[in-house]
Amino acid sequence: MRSDFSFALAASLTALSLAGTASAFAPTVSSQAVVMKATGAPAVGIRVLRPTVAKVTDKAAFTALGAKASWKMQRDALSGAVRLISGGQLTQSVVKSAKPADFVDLALAFVAQHEKLLGVSAKDLEVNQDALHVDSDVQFVKFKVLRDGLVVEDAGLDFRFKQGKLLQVVAQSFGEATSDLRGAKGGLERVASAAVLADSVTARGEAYRVVAGPKGYDLVRVARFDAVTENDAFGVQVEAATGQVFELRPTKLHLSGSASGQVHDRWYAEPLQIFPYGDTNLVFEGGSVTTDLSGDYVSAPDGAQPKIDGFEGPRVKVVPETGDKVVAGGVQVRDRWNVVYTKTDATPASEDKNVAQSMIFFHTNKIIQRAKGIIPSVTWLDQQLVANANLSSTCNAHWDGTTVNFYSAGADCGNTGLISDVMYHEWGHGLDANTGGIADGGYSEGFGDIMSLIMTRSAILGIGFRLDGSPVRELETDKIYPQDAGGGVHSEGLIIGSTFWDLHQALADVYGADVANEMTAQFALKTVLTASRYTDVYDALLVVDDDNADLSDNTPNYCTVNKVFGAHGLAVIDEACNLASIPSIEVDDDAGGNGNGILEPGERAILRMLAQNAATEAVTGLTGVLTVAGGEGLNVTDGNLGWSSVPAQGTAVSNNPARVTVADDVACGATFDAKVSLAAGARTAVVHQTLSIGRLAGTAALFQAGGLPLPIADNATTTATVDVSGGQWDSATTVYAARLKVDLTHTYIGDLSIKLVGPDGTLKDVWQGSGSGDDLQLDLDVSALISGLKGQGTWQIQVIDEASQDVGTLTAAELTLTPAHFECQ
Repeated sequence: MRSDFSFALAASLTALSLAGTASAFAPTVSSQAVVMKATGAPAVGIRVLRPTVAKVTDKAAFTALGAKASWKMQRDALSGAVRLISGGQLTQSVVKSAKPADFVDLALAFVAQHEKLLGVSAKDLEVNQDALHVDSDVQFVKFKVLRDGLVVEDAGLDFRFKQGKLLQVVAQSFGEATSDLRGAKGGLERVASAAVLADSVTARGEAYRVVAGPKGYDLVRVARFDAVTENDAFGVQVEAATGQVFELRPTKLHLSGSASGQVHDRWYAEPLQIFPYGDTNLVFEGGSVTTDLSGDYVSAPDGAQPKIDGFEGPRVKVVPETGDKVVAGGVQVRDRWNVVYTKTDATPASEDKNVAQSMIFFHTNKIIQRAKGIIPSVTWLDQQLVANANLSSTCNAHWDGTTVNFYSAGADCGNTGLISDVMYHEWGHGLDANTGGIADGGYSEGFGDIMSLIMTRSAILGIGFRLDGSPVRELETDKIYPQDAGGGVHSEGLIIGSTFWDLHQALADVYGADVANEMTAQFALKTVLTASRYTDVYDALLVVDDDNADLSDNTPNYCTVNKVFGAHGLAVIDEACNLASIPSIEVDDDAGGNGNGILEPGERAILRMLAQNAATEAVTGLTGVLTVAGGEGLNVTDGNLGWSSVPAQGTAVSNNPARVTVADDVACGATFDAKVSLAAGARTAVVHQTLSIGRLAGTAALFQAGGLPLPIADNATTTATVDVSGGQWDSATTVYAARLKVDLTHTYIGDLSIKLVGPDGTLKDVWQGSGSGDDLQLDLDVSALISGLKGQGTWQIQVIDEASQDVGTLTAAELTLTPAHFECQ
């Protein structure tokens, strides 16, 4: 790769005085009114009742229903009327059709059977067709409630079905309320007009409204009007008998809405999910509007249908080189326009040029917002970045100095606009180029990899770059300076990349994963503003970590940072930070087991830990806390450890041990991560050991590659195969430990890399060449790489020559594997 992967309401609402006074009991009265357009406009009383209910179980009331004990009822706290009936199944009938009319019929039949309980009869109900919903899972029927031929606006009767079974009835009928039958006063239209100083008023008939009465609820008859002013419109309701304004509400609402679309969370093999599009320009006839970071927008005018016409916003503009730009229209739901992009064709996931545009726009905006939260002073983050999608070439992505570019699928590679890792990496090049620039290519490539790490929390980079799912690189294999320097900028970038991965993990041991990820992001994004080379990062990072503007007393995470960077050759290891290591754990099961010194199911054991001090001064007052991860099969009953002193360059066994219990049903051979958090004064460290249940019975066996020697040709892959079989291995046996040996000659080993492919196709990077040597004798413990993989079958040892002009010979290759066979007494 090159340089490369290489609106709001129109009127504000102001509380005005209430013309009516609610009862002293539970109902809540809403007091909202609009700002009048002239001083001295009349105050408007609003009595919109929101009844409260209390949960009451009343078995007697259920007798008529043939009640089951599991059924529940809610009664109104003011009137005692039934408000909710809920149960396993309220009728013996089940609607098996998909016809809405059948659900309406069953609901009306229920009403006919239980008029007294519900406080309403079927003749006073009208189906609310707008709210009628029937699908294969849930079915909802909503009725309007009428009294004396008028709609009771605050009332309703709802039936909720699940898979054809009636489970709930919401009985907000207010059948117990007393009707106000007084005649209407004259001049109600003038009252409505005066309430808002209207230019015109239109009558909309009468209705009942619910108010609190001395003995429960009353129904107040209101006349309804539409009142229009120069700039706004209102619904005004006036009490028919008194001529008082009951309620007014704005009816000219400016539409709000949202924009969202389908995106893969990381890469194209994952299911598509709906995520909000933040910072997105939506266009409509005569204008445009931009969503906020949550994908919502306000201030679009009435009736405007917004749409996505290509992905563009203040910070990202996606330009497809091939294929059409994405267009997605809005759908109006009441007072909102929702613009949603979804995949509509059968294009293979790895090739989809439309989803690629959605991915690029979403993920590039995502990392920009992450960076803005940490380095907001960087002006480049507020400029529009052009992202070119679906380039006519394949198997690459790049930053060209001003734009990020993603290639189409082909040649066994996925569309790189469908892989978020690639986007984060290429965006990282853009940030480094626009913050002073990075002086060495290795740091630039490594920084791009680190951007992927902080966004995905994964050591795997570019997953899905190849159609077999294999990634481009991984950060888990430690690369050390200076021996791993050279060999190409992508390879050298793994030095700082693997350092930041180890730092991310070390911080997680201390602070947990979420805090560690944020700290790693802070370190990476701030140091790039000042460090020009990856060898400068350590010192710059300590300044970022410092908390008191004094480096002489070290920083809060000095020892963690020093240990990690020192292990990668990027810092001089400070011996003062070397608390201790735990090279071994002694198991004492004499009192709670069979005394064989092996953890086994059902045992209680004491763990004494050997601490090793590599420093030239003794460690005193060393304490530790043991915790175990990996399941509930191994429980720590006392994890406190202590050592009186660990001599300089010596060892000592803990004088107070930890105590554990092994569950009876834990599997023989199960492994657990034992974490020991050490402290001595202000110094802390975290070390890990693996605890296994049972005795390892598998024995190491050597398997050699046949057909050697083989030539190593330019720009080619040389593959040696090793067949693993035998009595210790069956189709389910996994690898416990492994060692790889490779002998080869070559005129420039800096061109080479070595990979190991398991029988199931799992590929692991083993070694990356550097320098100009002409032969190699490799002997590596690869247990951490392949432990847990199935062992039986054919393994491939791949030697890859990535350049021209130099050739060589693979003379020997072998694997020594130990199967994960355990015995428990």
